Amino acid sequence: MTGRRSPGASTLTAGAPQLARLGGWRLALRLAVASTGSARAELLDVTLALGTGPDGALDQQCRAQVLTVGAMDDESAAAARARAILDEPGLPTEAIGELLHVLPLANAEPRLELHLRRALDLPDDDARWDALGDLVAALPDPVASRWERWFRDAHDRRYPEDPRRLHRMADHERTPAQSALLAATEIANHGASFEAWRLGRRAAAAPPHQRGPWLDRTLDAFEAIARTPVDPGNDEGPLWAVAHLLDEPRLRRALAIVERMQPAGWVYELGGSRASLATRLAWLGHTQEAIEQVTRIGVSDPFAAQWRATGWAGVLAARQAEDPRLGVEALVALTAGDPAHADEDFRYRLLDDVISASDGRVPTAAQVEGWVGFAAAFHDPRLRALALEHLAGAWSAALPVRRWLKILDALADPAPALETLAEAVAETGEDPGPVLSALLTHVGGLPAAEMAEWFQPLSAYRHALTQHQLRGPWEAWIDELASATRPCHVLEFEDFAEVLVAVEGTDAPLELGRAMLRSAR
Repeated sequence: MTGRRSPGASTLTAGAPQLARLGGWRLALRLAVASTGSARAELLDVTLALGTGPDGALDQQCRAQVLTVGAMDDESAAAARARAILDEPGLPTEAIGELLHVLPLANAEPRLELHLRRALDLPDDDARWDALGDLVAALPDPVASRWERWFRDAHDRRYPEDPRRLHRMADHERTPAQSALLAATEIANHGASFEAWRLGRRAAAAPPHQRGPWLDRTLDAFEAIARTPVDPGNDEGPLWAVAHLLDEPRLRRALAIVERMQPAGWVYELGGSRASLATRLAWLGHTQEAIEQVTRIGVSDPFAAQWRATGWAGVLAARQAEDPRLGVEALVALTAGDPAHADEDFRYRLLDDVISASDGRVPTAAQVEGWVGFAAAFHDPRLRALALEHLAGAWSAALPVRRWLKILDALADPAPALETLAEAVAETGEDPGPVLSALLTHVGGLPAAEMAEWFQPLSAYRHALTQHQLRGPWEAWIDELASATRPCHVLEFEDFAEVLVAVEGTDAPLELGRAMLRSAR
């Protein structure tokens, strides 16, 4: 598949100007990484040329990254050059971090300390921490972590009461005094502390045998603020994140806390909290109590139907796992009294959340067939396609691939669902070939502009496809570059160089690099 041959001039020459404009030196550098020997050396020169502006100034990060790649072939020469460049004034911290990575650690760490001390002198808190990230990003993890701790300690001594610093710290890194200062700042600004959410994160991260005390402290903290509603932002409600960790006594206590919160005007009227606690009740075998909690969510809140669907989904997922003989029709009948039962958006959310609430448990083939029938009955083709796609992705192992192909073939546009199925099949270790063949058959009949959109997704399976199978979408993608306006169209394609070799052969990176340089001059 990767035999040596010259790339098709019509394809690469047509794409080179846009690739040079949108990808620039960063794309040329990727081509160099994918090459070896003299081809890599020439492509590094191309990278430097593309990284030089009209005024003759060379992008310093470009120069640093070229040295990093050059060190793959000649460590000592790259290190000597890096030491010389590091003595130049005015280097951006990103370039410094790259250059330090080229040096042996024994030479890099004294210089790293010097630059970290300079970062501490920056006047803006965010700039200081951004500089830290730039300087240690390319270092191996144990070394990077050690210098991050050094920087934190030095920063704490110099800026002991910086509230932004306290928010940026990981929960386990704060001292008791820092935690108290952060809580006091939040109380002053919001009327209550967000400590309960932080303790919940600590509980979730703790090993199971150490989790109990953290959960107790989390419940204590939520109980302390039960009458003072606060919202940390982007949150589904108090106790949402820890509900699935609670044993029955703690779950009972959590339900009592929510009852105390109810009249205090909490955000979302605690719908998310009740949905998560109802799910936990159902998994502990208390189906009727779980249903009562779902109905307690009510209908007045704008998000009420969403939370009820999530709560019902938890009940249905638990019942489905508890009794594999239960059919989907009997399961869904439990929701018949819900005010939104007949709404397709509600029913779609219900199915989607059942998949999530199943927590990786794959139902029986009969149950999955029941959910397929449930999804296929949607009148809205968009919801029908999305539902079947999610079913194929989550529960592909429940049915034979040929059965999934027949199910998805009924869709007006099966391509997204086929891509999801291919990914799911590949993850199980099965051959995704039959799914990819079906996807390629569909893609091959699309207009060029639509075919181009499928090149990157298909390229992820380049080891399972032939050059011939990839060529049509590849050439359509290159032709469509003329209408691309954003660099990320190319630069977000992380495997571009490897895919280029797979489609066009091992000489293609150098040929493309030369064409990019010619077009940029």
